[in-house]
Amino acid sequence: MIGIGVDDMYVLIFTLDQAPHDSLPIDKIKYMMKHAGTSITITSFTNVFSFTMGSLSSLPAIRVFCSYAALGMFFDYLN
Repeated sequence: MIGIGVDDMYVLIFTLDQAPHDSLPIDKIKYMMKHAGTSITITSFTNVFSFTMGSLSSLPAIRVFCSYAALGMFFDYLN
């Protein structure tokens, strides 16, 4: 879960660095969330969906792992 959060932070920081340097901090944050928020949302929900499908496995260890990973990814996105 930490790796996903760190990856999202790299995307946010890279996008923030591309924001116009002469704008106000609040405008930079708006720019960052407008451009990076969509990609983070899509990848997060894709990961949650993939782990949810994995939780349908007949193997107990994979089912439990994927269930916890899907919940973790969902709450990582909300946080």
